[in-house]
Amino acid sequence: EEVVGEFVELKKTGANYKGLCPFHQDNNPSFVVSPSKNICKCFVCGAGGNAIKFYSEYKKISFAESVEELAKKYGISIKGVKSNRIDEHKEHYEIMEEAHDYFVQEIFKNSAREALEYLSKRKINPKLIKENAIGYASSSWNSLYDHLIIKGYSKEKILELGLAKEGEKGIYDTFRNRIIFPIYSISGKIIAFGGRSLEDSKDIPKYINSQETPIFSKGKSLYGFTQKGSNIKKKNYLRNLN
Repeated sequence: EEVVGEFVELKKTGANYKGLCPFHQDNNPSFVVSPSKNICKCFVCGAGGNAIKFYSEYKKISFAESVEELAKKYGISIKGVKSNRIDEHKEHYEIMEEAHDYFVQEIFKNSAREALEYLSKRKINPKLIKENAIGYASSSWNSLYDHLIIKGYSKEKILELGLAKEGEKGIYDTFRNRIIFPIYSISGKIIAFGGRSLEDSKDIPKYINSQETPIFSKGKSLYGFTQKGSNIKKKNYLRNLN
């Protein structure tokens, strides 16, 4: 009941709880949670199972990832259960998190004054900047790359994630003099960045995104649809802005 109730508005009906099914367009509550049996089921589309299976299907992550996330959320100690996909890319995620922390720290420095002025003109105040973890990449040639190297990460992994590139003049940061927007996976991990240029030049793309990497596929990621995106399912609508 507690796990499902985070994502589905439940109402008690006898010994069970009912709500709108999150796995199909449901207008008449057909999703039933049975606390005594520790299972849930939709009597229209058939979706359901135990808490772990529900969490896995709702978040679109593996069973092992669901076990890890739920254990962490509810303070349960587990042993021997690891997600191979997360283990395989553990360092990739760490590097992206470190890069994001670096960008976020840069946004309120004096060198980012132009970025803050631009955001202010777009009605994005410091509170919104912090809430959305917006960052700034300075115009420095390779400050992010140097920062990550000092932190102990390998040149190969940094290049593989598209945070830096290697050219005739050496290694340089991919994002320079840009406002940085983090791009998250469905499970809330940072997998890429989008950058808005502060330079007014036809020779420089106004917007660029991270390249395809082992953890980022442009065709499989939707910007802004993170864990916060669960509000879409709670409110049961998505506004079309076209």
